[in-house]
This record gives sequence, C-alpha cells and structure tokens, in this order.
Amino acid sequence: MSDPTLYAGDTILTYSGHYLNVFDPDPDSICIEDIAHGLSHVPRFAGQTARFLSVAEHSIAVSTLCSAPFKLEGLLHDATEAYLMDIPKPIKKHLPDYVKLENNLMKAIAEKFGFPNPTSSEVKFADKRQLELEHHMLRVLKDNSFYPMPSESAKKKFLSRYDLLRKEEYYG
Repeated sequence: MSDPTLYAGDTILTYSGHYLNVFDPDPDSICIEDIAHGLSHVPRFAGQTARFLSVAEHSIAVSTLCSAPFKLEGLLHDATEAYLMDIPKPIKKHLPDYVKLENNLMKAIAEKFGFPNPTSSEVKFADKRQLELEHHMLRVLKDNSFYPMPSESAKKKFLSRYDLLRKEEYYG
C-alpha cells in the first residue's frame, strides 16, 4: 500500500511535517527546526572526508567568524542545503538550473528570517575562511585531533546559536 504523501507534486515533506515546494517556496513553510535537522545530516565535501562534518557545524563556525550584524546570515548562509543537499562548487557551476533553484529558495529563507539577500561580502569571506580551515584539517592533515560533532549535537548547537542570536537581536 502506497503512502500518498510520497507523491505530493513539487513539494517535499520536511522533518517537522511541513510540505515545502522548493520550486515556489513559501516562507511560511520554512522553519528553523527543519533547517537545523537537515543541515546536521548533510556532509561537507560531498562526504569525502575521513570524518563526517555536517553543514550545520560549518554554519555555526561561519556565524562565529562574522561581526554582530552578520551572525544570523552567517548561520543561515547554507540553509538551502537543508532542502536541496550540498553540491560541491566544481559540480554546481555546471548546473545553472540548480543554481537558480537554490537562489530562489535562499530568497524565501532570507525573507523568512530577515537577513539580506544576496549573501554579504563579510559572510562570503567568513565562509571561505572556514572552508579553507576545514579543508586543511580534514583533507590535508587528516588531523586526528579534530573531531567534528555528531549530527544530533550539531543540530542542538545550531538551534541554540539561532536562539541566542534572536535574543541578542531582540534585546539589542
């Protein structure tokens, strides 16, 4: 017997039970719990590392590298990957339709969480810096002293960071 929710047109069923149309995203269908859950299960470097490193952990690190006005944007700079997965840049540059889909989804995410789109130069710089550090630790050194967080820990820390940034924003 087939489950009709498996065949929901252009929508995906998220962890929280929302349906999100990634081709025509409604900001009201996007929630931080789905982003945290998804990103905590998506690997950096297409999973081609000695140890699993989640996009959630990467995003937390990028957020900490940013100055106050850009911390939330830094945390959510890869939020589309919670729904679309992470495609390495050398491959992504050959997928213009995917890039359009990702950009459109990021526009809805930015609207939902109230940060600017496209990505600021500060967040791009922090992202590049973190990428280089991760690459060095995981790919070059295969550093035995670097132990990325398990998925569940990354998810909890991502949500805690989000809550902290929202409180700081509210209380100034």
